[in-house]
Amino acid sequence: MKNVLIRTSSRALLMSTLTLAAFGCAGAPDDAGDPSEDVGEAQGEIQNGTAPDLWVRARVASLGNCTATIIGPRHLLTAAHCTPKLGNRAHFYTSIDPDYAAANPSTARTIQTVSYRPGVDAPDGDFTDVHGKFADIAVVRLTSSIPSTSAVATMAWSYPSGGDDWGLKVGAGLHDGIVDDDAELRSVSDQTYSDNDDGGHFLTENEQANDGDSGGPFFYANRVLGALSGTVVEWEYRNKYTSVPLHLDWILSAMGYTFPGTVTSGVSVIGALSSIHSASSSKECSYICDKTSSCVAFTYMPSTGLCELKSSNNGTIGFPGATSGVK
Repeated sequence: MKNVLIRTSSRALLMSTLTLAAFGCAGAPDDAGDPSEDVGEAQGEIQNGTAPDLWVRARVASLGNCTATIIGPRHLLTAAHCTPKLGNRAHFYTSIDPDYAAANPSTARTIQTVSYRPGVDAPDGDFTDVHGKFADIAVVRLTSSIPSTSAVATMAWSYPSGGDDWGLKVGAGLHDGIVDDDAELRSVSDQTYSDNDDGGHFLTENEQANDGDSGGPFFYANRVLGALSGTVVEWEYRNKYTSVPLHLDWILSAMGYTFPGTVTSGVSVIGALSSIHSASSSKECSYICDKTSSCVAFTYMPSTGLCELKSSNNGTIGFPGATSGVK
């Protein structure tokens, strides 16, 4: 098993307007709490990256000093160390230019609330949650819905154990230390390095991110697998991501997710079994069903932590302790 114990490193990058802090990624600017300003002033792009396609652009936002992923009609996922503030703004991507993806100032949405994993003290640089897991993530709620040109990204519910799985890093940070005032979005392919995400995080093979890419997604199989924390030293420089699957239940609770169907306790759905997944709660199981096109119903067994997805629904039978849902 590859070692996933991490120690952080600092890399000073020149900024024209402010200095970003810790973990080789973006910190909050001094005026981050001013409602009249965006979150930060410096933007740029992934090292040696290219403009992402329209599918990716629609699911990402810029917070100014950091990047975020759209996980709900009014919710974004970013890094906790970005310390987004109430009243700050998020911008979205509407450009169809295949070579240039700039944030559109006219799409600004205002931050209403920010949630951190219990135990995390972002201003103090403590990103360990009450369960001892790394949790450099924050859920941001907006005062209004995302633009019609944007879309909600599906969050991953399992980590591809074994490492060496190809995905896409996306960010709107510095490019070789050069500030980009348009918050140009860039992307680059890389592989997972860690065997697992048991510690709440995973590493990727390479160091390809700059300040301002923090909070940006690692897409794997068209799902958000992680949120960028920054650069760490693990025999060589690598990028570290907070795991979305490991923290999925909390993320769903923080954003107030509800299953778009009927949920009933104490019953099990009778129907064709399409797949079985591990889940930490019925809420997580319901999300898996919601985001799986072939699923018409689910049954969650808390005693085993198993989530059964059904491709047909032939009614229910009593089953103490179980929770089931029907689309």
